[in-house]
Amino acid sequence: MDIDNSLNQQSLSEKIYNFRKTIPMIDGKTILQKVLSPYQVEEYLYRGKTNVTGDVYRAADLAPFANNLEEAFKNVRLDYYVENKSLPGAYDGNDYVKAIEKGEDLYVLRFTTYASFTNNMYSKVNEYNKPPCTGTGFTASSEHLIPEFNCSMKYDETLNQLGIEISGGAIFRIEPSGKEIMIGCWDDIEGHFMVLN
Repeated sequence: MDIDNSLNQQSLSEKIYNFRKTIPMIDGKTILQKVLSPYQVEEYLYRGKTNVTGDVYRAADLAPFANNLEEAFKNVRLDYYVENKSLPGAYDGNDYVKAIEKGEDLYVLRFTTYASFTNNMYSKVNEYNKPPCTGTGFTASSEHLIPEFNCSMKYDETLNQLGIEISGGAIFRIEPSGKEIMIGCWDDIEGHFMVLN
């Protein structure tokens, strides 16, 4: 029984890996999406952050299934817990359940980059990435097959930092009803996000 289960797991892993190889590659025109915490929004809008780390998704794959914080929680890997007592509020402490109960908004970054990607750029399960990280290159959604790409695997020698540089984009606040409000827009001349009122 254990041998059969092991073979089934191996067969499933091979199928997932082979399917992952068929995903169209990201290029400079691909719109990517990342879920942001309120603190990360402030970093982009008020502190001049211009790069992206962590997991991102093609907006075409994720946007239909992340119309509010509750959907994003279910369909993206948001149910991990990272204790962060230095940041106030449920959302920045990664307590998404409490944030959903309080009716908090979802924040997303939709952006483009000139960085190159490969199909091997996804989070692997290890001592730092634990479940719900799947290690398959797809989110842990129980309903949708959403490919994820990890930007922290790239090292930008020019900037001497991990992550990828943004070439354009916007930041949106999404209300629980699904209504989107653009709150920041990339300024090509200044090379960072500008706050929209």
